[in-house]
Amino acid sequence: MLIYVPTFLLSFISLFYAKIFKNRYIVDKKKSNLLIFISLGIVVFLLLAVVSTLRYGIGVDYFYSDNRTINFMREGLDVKFDEPFINIFVNVMIRLNLSNQFFFLTLGIITVGSYVLSILFSKDKNYLLQFFILIFYCIFFNSLNQSRNGTAIALGLLAFSILYNFNKKWYVILISYIIGCGSVLFHNSGLINLAILTVYIIFYFLNNNLSNKILLTIYAIVIALSPVLFIILYFTIDKIPILNNFAYFFSYNFDFSGTPLIKFLGGFFSFIIPMISLVFYLMNFSETKDYFLKFIGFVLFLNILFMVIGLLTNSLLLCDRLKSTLYVFELFIIPYMFKKLPKDNQRFIYLGSISFILVVICFSSQVSNGTYPYRSILNPSFYIY
Repeated sequence: MLIYVPTFLLSFISLFYAKIFKNRYIVDKKKSNLLIFISLGIVVFLLLAVVSTLRYGIGVDYFYSDNRTINFMREGLDVKFDEPFINIFVNVMIRLNLSNQFFFLTLGIITVGSYVLSILFSKDKNYLLQFFILIFYCIFFNSLNQSRNGTAIALGLLAFSILYNFNKKWYVILISYIIGCGSVLFHNSGLINLAILTVYIIFYFLNNNLSNKILLTIYAIVIALSPVLFIILYFTIDKIPILNNFAYFFSYNFDFSGTPLIKFLGGFFSFIIPMISLVFYLMNFSETKDYFLKFIGFVLFLNILFMVIGLLTNSLLLCDRLKSTLYVFELFIIPYMFKKLPKDNQRFIYLGSISFILVVICFSSQVSNGTYPYRSILNPSFYIY
């Protein structure tokens, strides 16, 4: 933790002062305050980027997937990534005789930059809470473990942050969709980003036509019928374009991570954060007219649907992959629900329970996802604990 703790601590301090100078700029419009705010944002970016881009052998996928596939492509073997853009990028790397580390350097810069911008764009200036979620929900750590997927998730977050925090003019929507499409280039799961952006726009513009009670009823019916959906996908997913890339997740031979009971409990726990949010949501917002709370209800429903599908496959790995397509939106869900909960005791219980579980998740997953101890490309043989 000698690398992670100082990095995160300095980032928290920088974001704390960034909020102060952003508030000052809003009041007095002095460019000096804006410049300090931007400088502090750059400091956070550099701190995280150094950890991300200079890592060596960090994350299970570093050698098992990404590095190995790049080496196979260097040797001319017919082994490629699933994403055509990544294959083009790697082929350019090979022709320019760039090292494999350039792959992780490029994706790390894009990923960290997207995360930092997404937080600093916050109109509510929830910098500290959002950064806390980014770190302790292992979103940042998973980007070290799953490079391509992490970049797609980060770009999806940036696209959504732009759409949520700025006006809904056509050019803002266009920019968000362009970034969302960019996420698909890095990983096929980026398609979910485009779907989430579309659903958000529907809730924003058609809010008055959508009854939340009816929506929740529909969600409940879909979840009840999800075993049927699972059976249909189980027999057809390998025949559906794009989705067939995920067919192996539905194989009972895919996951060897433990006994059926362990995988069931682990899969259930993977979605504990959205389940807690759902409990508080149903207690307080079932009849809401707030468009964003309606949108949150949809995302929470989608989490539960993904959990059911993961549990039906009895695959802890599938549960984790499905969770990772949506957990980044907790950066918006948790602060917004905390602000909207009507009673102080509910807000205390909600944020307290969420925070405690996030800390448990973070410290319990460092070894399993290969992000601890840390190693740097500057000295690969030296382990930093």
